[in-house]
Amino acid sequence: GLFPPGFTDGGLAGVNPEYSSTLYALGALHVALRAIDQFQIDEPRAQAWQAFRDRLAARYAEARDRDQITDRFGNAFVPMKMGPNGSSDRPTMAQWAVLEGVNYSGVYRGDEPIVQSTLSMFDAHRSQGLVRGVGWLEDGLWPWVSMLEGVTRVHIGDADEAIRQLYATANHTNLLGVWVEEQPPLGVSRRNGGDVSSATASALHLGLVRTMLVNERPDTLHL
Repeated sequence: GLFPPGFTDGGLAGVNPEYSSTLYALGALHVALRAIDQFQIDEPRAQAWQAFRDRLAARYAEARDRDQITDRFGNAFVPMKMGPNGSSDRPTMAQWAVLEGVNYSGVYRGDEPIVQSTLSMFDAHRSQGLVRGVGWLEDGLWPWVSMLEGVTRVHIGDADEAIRQLYATANHTNLLGVWVEEQPPLGVSRRNGGDVSSATASALHLGLVRTMLVNERPDTLHL
């Protein structure tokens, strides 16, 4: 098994069988085990953590492959809502967890097929340069997610798309130079959603610029 039903947030309401809890748990285990090895920490539970991580990763891969579907353009992705409850109606919904799995935890490598196909799916669902429909607004733009995508693009060596995401997100600040958490594309509506200002977006925009200048990976540093 994986985890009991949980609340994903970030576009997926209610308590559902879902994958974000599993991805975060795998990420925490991956980072903890890497730190134990790198810093030679005497952690008596390390073997148990490794065994749990291996079992969870194997079960996740099995479930992920079972639930993988395609959007109407043929791009493969895994709905964050698990099993037959998943849908291709909004393929981008809550897909930020895949990006964080590449950027921070090492759950995913950037060259893995599911990462590449998820990014292709993002490319097929854009407005004004940003992926749409990830969060609570069905056709909304969530600049924070596109900043996450920009960091992912740096990690996989797609500098041109990282630059496009940097400029596209910068173009969606308000007059005070900060971001509304979600906003509709121009001409769709005047509805906004979420925090104003979104401090997470402000921090991650700086993080994207920093990653473009100095990209720290677990064992290497890229300038």
